[in-house]
Amino acid sequence: IPATARFLGLSVAEAKIIEKESSFKTTAKNKYSSAFGLGQMIEGQRIKYAGKLGYSPSTTDPIEQRNMFRAYVADRYGTAEKAWDFWQSNGWY
Repeated sequence: IPATARFLGLSVAEAKIIEKESSFKTTAKNKYSSAFGLGQMIEGQRIKYAGKLGYSPSTTDPIEQRNMFRAYVADRYGTAEKAWDFWQSNGWY
């Protein structure tokens, strides 16, 4: 697991998703959608989870992005391992 993943306290599954989605760059942007940040969350999801957690949807803070990513993964997949399984089958999560 990269040093950034250790710093963020990521599980192996979380680290694999984030590595594929953003290469651990908090400012990563998708040129084809509104996806942004570590977990490449689209704008609507960033607004939803930032609001729940008291963050800005455009935050570049790695801890805040990790927390939003985790909340999204928990709601949609239950666990990061299930999200990673989905990613492996579909090339996205």
